[in-house]
Amino acid sequence: VATAPVGPYFVTGSLDHTACLWTIDRTEPLRMFAGHLADVDSVAFHPNCNYVATASLDLSIRLWDINSGSCVRCVCHCQLLAERVFAAAVHPCLILASRYGSLTGAA
Repeated sequence: VATAPVGPYFVTGSLDHTACLWTIDRTEPLRMFAGHLADVDSVAFHPNCNYVATASLDLSIRLWDINSGSCVRCVCHCQLLAERVFAAAVHPCLILASRYGSLTGAA
């Protein structure tokens, strides 16, 4: 689970291979991000709140546009992600994934 830097929004990752964007005043998600082939273990908001990053057991990191729900960037089956990804983070220019204390990035 990750909360947005601004506003009442949060995003969750799931065992059903999706991530969902929620707001605290609704019981249904605002948006579902589908495309991973395995569990989504980590989620993070971009600082501008227009994108969400997800990291999955399918060895991919995806960057999603919150307004359209489309995947705008995918680092798929990256050799550097040969093991489970434990955390994703977003910088305005990079998507970062962490495993065992090390960082992997994609511009």
